[in-house]
Amino acid sequence: MRKLKVFGLIGLLLTGSLSQAGCGDKAKIALDRAGAFGVNFTTAFNDQVLALKAAGAPQDKIRAWEEAGAKLKIATDSVRDYLAGLKEVNERDVAQVTGKIGQALAIVNGLLTNKDFLALGEGNTFVQLTRYGAVAFTQAGLTLGVLFPPRPPGVAVAESGGKTLPIKSVVIELPAPPPAVALAIQAASGK
Repeated sequence: MRKLKVFGLIGLLLTGSLSQAGCGDKAKIALDRAGAFGVNFTTAFNDQVLALKAAGAPQDKIRAWEEAGAKLKIATDSVRDYLAGLKEVNERDVAQVTGKIGQALAIVNGLLTNKDFLALGEGNTFVQLTRYGAVAFTQAGLTLGVLFPPRPPGVAVAESGGKTLPIKSVVIELPAPPPAVALAIQAASGK
């Protein structure tokens, strides 16, 4: 019975994320700016943790969210730093970037399957921000996967790195964020 509830919740979360992805305006982020977006997202995430801490949220929950924020910062900082040195992106670069994006996605998805986190409510900015982060990280990974599909087993990437594109030409389309999320990310970008 418990497994059924968990799978039902996961299905609901996926449906909610996908339905949100199909609505409204689109936001476009070139890959050269994706690292900065990830860092701003993480700053907004950590700001929400501080706000909940100041509001008196239980210490054990705050500690878990602070740990998630610290891990998220490591992942998004490494994506930003890796992308900062690139003018072009190739298959080898994409493997590095998608690995780091995968780490960030695992962190936010871990929260989105946690009943204590979801108990904050759908209207909570922290929940909305985390859900948007899951959509953004998923979309970034999918975009890179479409442009640079994985090679079949046993087929190596050329020594030159394989297929190469200018980093500014790789564009990730995202749904427009909910207003509270847009404000949180905008506030974080000014820090």
